[in-house]
Amino acid sequence: MALVVQDRTFLDALSDEARKDLLRISVERTFRADEHLLREQDDSSHVLVLPAGWAVVSTKAQRVMVDQLDQQAHAVQRH
Repeated sequence: MALVVQDRTFLDALSDEARKDLLRISVERTFRADEHLLREQDDSSHVLVLPAGWAVVSTKAQRVMVDQLDQQAHAVQRH
């Protein structure tokens, strides 16, 4: 799934000049199938553009936090 603007990908939505500029200043990199592209709370300032292939986005929630929120919700409902 890609960022789509009016049924076009991000790269397709850019003007020819903007796309050329972006690709000119880019550094091409190939990733292995099991390699992480970014990690949660990554504070880097770069942008990833995937001209081909697929990426899966996932997050890991800590169960303790969910339980704490659930307990807080029950406490609020009791009042």
